[in-house]
Amino acid sequence: GDLDQRLKELKKQNENLDEDQVVEWLAQVLLALQYMHQSKIVHRNLRAKNLFLKNNQIKLAGFHSARWLDGSTLLAG
Repeated sequence: GDLDQRLKELKKQNENLDEDQVVEWLAQVLLALQYMHQSKIVHRNLRAKNLFLKNNQIKLAGFHSARWLDGSTLLAG
């Protein structure tokens, strides 16, 4: 499932994510974004529904609106 589903499940159970888990997932997302930006790719649709959970790891998805930045592109429009 995705992070959005997980958060909705926890809300129904009146529970919260463990802080250590949040920090781990955030680090994974930031590393993925760093790699993408170094590869000159901008995601442009980062949200909980585009963060898949598998084996307690975050997988970034939803690249349909991603854009390549070439040398002549200063800003993503």
